[in-house]
Amino acid sequence: MLFACRVVVALRCYRLMVLSLLLLCAAPWAMADPVGSAVGVVRDAGGAVIPGAKLTLTRPSTNAVLNGTTNNTGSFQFLSLAPGTYSLRVEAAGFSSTTLANVIVQVDQATQLDVSLRAGDVSQMVNVDAGAPLVDTQQNTLTNVVDPQTIATMPLNSRNFLDLALLTPGATPSAGGNQVTGFNVAGARTQSNDYLIDGISNMDTQINSGLTSFRINDAVQEFSVQTSVPTAEFGRGEGAQINAVIKSGTNVFHGSAFEYFRNTILDATDYFSKHNAGGRKPVLNRNQFGATFGGPVWKDHTFFFLSYEGFRQVAPTVSSVRVPTASERASVTDKVSKALLVYFPLSQLPGDTLNPNGTNFQSNVRSVLNDDTGLVRIDQTFSQHDTLSGHFITYNGRVINGGSTPLSGGFSNVPLQQSVFLEENHTFSPTLLNTFRLGYSFNQTNFVVQDSGFNAQSIFTDA
Repeated sequence: MLFACRVVVALRCYRLMVLSLLLLCAAPWAMADPVGSAVGVVRDAGGAVIPGAKLTLTRPSTNAVLNGTTNNTGSFQFLSLAPGTYSLRVEAAGFSSTTLANVIVQVDQATQLDVSLRAGDVSQMVNVDAGAPLVDTQQNTLTNVVDPQTIATMPLNSRNFLDLALLTPGATPSAGGNQVTGFNVAGARTQSNDYLIDGISNMDTQINSGLTSFRINDAVQEFSVQTSVPTAEFGRGEGAQINAVIKSGTNVFHGSAFEYFRNTILDATDYFSKHNAGGRKPVLNRNQFGATFGGPVWKDHTFFFLSYEGFRQVAPTVSSVRVPTASERASVTDKVSKALLVYFPLSQLPGDTLNPNGTNFQSNVRSVLNDDTGLVRIDQTFSQHDTLSGHFITYNGRVINGGSTPLSGGFSNVPLQQSVFLEENHTFSPTLLNTFRLGYSFNQTNFVVQDSGFNAQSIFTDA
């Protein structure tokens, strides 16, 4: 009896420990579902609800099928749907079957599907085009969804899909001088925004900034921007909630490729360069290139999607500074200052002459930016009750910036950002499902100043 009591206490303690651990892990890292839903009511021509109607929801791109029935009030809901296009077939005894085609499900939105059945034989079919989604009546959140067509057709100079968030009402570019760049909504600070990819937090918590270096414009299916009253699964920041969804493969192989470039040879000389710089054009050589490819590994079950994008830019900038003049150099007598003078370039003007702006040395400061972003996503459908998805994104960069003179002020940086996502869904019934989601985000910067490793003792050799 004593042993049995101890077992009960141990089990209770174990349950309490597990519950506390789950709450501790979940509270500060609230994760949002990168999905949408479809809800509606089935009625007859007279407006009476039809309970027990059979529902079949199909995603044509992967042939994934979900089944359900209407409840006693004729209502139904399909939760945790991947954003995309679906078709819904509704059948009931004594009525013609009805199929809604082109049902669009968007991330963080509940698509309203109210179906009216006509009296007739079930073998008779009625096809209806669902068209654009109606206003979301299921939640009071103010949300703007940037759809695939907008992402594909809107011009983007930096090819960063997050720039399209500025299409959201109330969104404005962040003010200059902030520690992070981006945008703010409804007066909230830029650092108050919360960024997610496939429902996984994509944040650098040290500076409250999203990991926005990923060049995955062609890999993003769509994303939502919640600007007011975010739902419960959001909650890390009080600003905008940005939830992006990565594309997945389908039963048909599909891909894309692109190349954008700018070159100094193709640029015209602007007015100021022509008159003030002797006709010399500023150098700007930029190449952006990439490709995507996706398709089936095992038709109707296993799908893959790959994305790569590279960026190469050489754009030295003109720097005008003041260096010691000839008379100033001659006036230096102490050994320390003389030893340091060799690290200042000579004036490009004769004697003590200065330009009207007070400078006497001009140079092209080196500026190089190279980076690569790779993405892999895998989706596995075991059955209509079990699915598994995951992605891996990595960004590797190389930045070189020169200083005000060829000998001082420059630095290099080798940034690295990564995102890992794994999700398993199990549906027990139309009203009960379980989602397990694991996420990992990584951000690293490695700044090296131009004089790193320089031994100052080599200058001062005497006592």
